[in-house]
Amino acid sequence: MPMRRKIMLLLQEVKITGMVKRTTKRMEKRAMKKGKLLFTMGNMTRFTSTRPLLR
Repeated sequence: MPMRRKIMLLLQEVKITGMVKRTTKRMEKRAMKKGKLLFTMGNMTRFTSTRPLLR
């Protein structure tokens, strides 16, 4: 049972990181249209990519 819970938590984390990446990319595009680069968004995407993902 605990193993199953662990897997579920991992999948949930992957889903969350994927959502974060998607939203940050969208915001980066919007920022570039305005002619501004949001450095904080770049840092966030880098942070999410370093976390272990199940693939």
